[in-house]
Amino acid sequence: MAGQVAPSSSMKDKALVLGAGIQGICCALALRKKGYDVTLIDRSQEPFSQTSMKGEAKIHLGYVYANDRSFRTASLLLKSAMHFGPLLDAWTNHQINWRSICSTPFTYIVHRDSMVAVDTLQHHYDRIAVAYKAYQQQGLHYVGHSPSQLLTQCQPLPSYLNPLLARAAIATPELAIQTQLLKPVLIGALQQEYVRFLPNRRVRTVERAPVGFRINGDTITGQSWSDEGSIVVNCLWDGRLQLDSSLGLHPKQPWVYRLKHSLLGHLPQKLTHVASHTIVLGPFGDLVTYPDGLTYLSWYPTCLRGWSDQLQPPDHWPNQTQDPQSTQDWQQATLNALDAIVPGLRQFEIKQANAGVIFSWGETDIDDPDSLLHYRYNIGVNGFDGYFSVDTGKFTSAPYFAQSLIDQLG
Repeated sequence: MAGQVAPSSSMKDKALVLGAGIQGICCALALRKKGYDVTLIDRSQEPFSQTSMKGEAKIHLGYVYANDRSFRTASLLLKSAMHFGPLLDAWTNHQINWRSICSTPFTYIVHRDSMVAVDTLQHHYDRIAVAYKAYQQQGLHYVGHSPSQLLTQCQPLPSYLNPLLARAAIATPELAIQTQLLKPVLIGALQQEYVRFLPNRRVRTVERAPVGFRINGDTITGQSWSDEGSIVVNCLWDGRLQLDSSLGLHPKQPWVYRLKHSLLGHLPQKLTHVASHTIVLGPFGDLVTYPDGLTYLSWYPTCLRGWSDQLQPPDHWPNQTQDPQSTQDWQQATLNALDAIVPGLRQFEIKQANAGVIFSWGETDIDDPDSLLHYRYNIGVNGFDGYFSVDTGKFTSAPYFAQSLIDQLG
């Protein structure tokens, strides 16, 4: 879709959206529905090809943030999850067959070393069930599903789990979506809505212009370029703070970029019946089974491969999965760790290794119960007289924050 011609318009309603991940795409589609002429800009060759594609894409109902006793993180994520499907339905003209792209439901496995006890987790999950009732009454759906209630319950520990490490199993209705199946629908919607996409462009600075803003940057071949628009929406994932700073906007709290690896592949034959799991609560991991037979694996202590508190993470991070020896080491360590909980996972057939950058507020890791990484409510859209910086926080929140942008524009 590179070079696609967008409808002509005056400068007063031209929007420049920076970053073509899930957040940038949602903002671009929402702005087109609002009547803006939209240009979507990214350093990649095509939209939806970087971090948005490389996680498990869980549509969080708030379960994993039980350590935030204020309930503010869970409340925001539940609201975001309940708007995720309906908003994308509207922006893609109902092209998404949600049930065909959703994972199996998650069972939460409470680890022996969980920082939150089983009864406290269950209390948190019960609060989510109560909060859900308000969204159910609004007629919203959860990625194509409309459960009558979000009750969770402990169940007998599955026989394939190691009882020495797994303390309890709690069934939930939580789902992830397979991003490889969502991608063509989103790209198709961008084309249908005449969103102009400019690939292979890095944005270096943004400055105020006589009418709106001018952005400046270079292509991957080193050529300078610039563009102007009436508004700028900064949805960059790992370069957002750097660009904000070019306008004199600086964060007021500590932050961290983390480089997290993951694996995609196939379960060994004796484990093909295993559904999706999240191991809680602490530096543990996930196993996610998708509709096409692929399975996602991540174990936090072995898959965390980078940590940075700079304005922008190191340029070499995306290439780390290409180092053969390093790759073999972390992959084997990941399978060994997960095999200790689900015996047999050491025989997992690896098809692909991915690396994605996670941005979060905080300065200590998740093994610290007081770390800000356990709190994700201080995120969203910050507007500065026509310049908008969007802190997505979680994949789940992208459509909801795109709608928040439209609400701010009035």
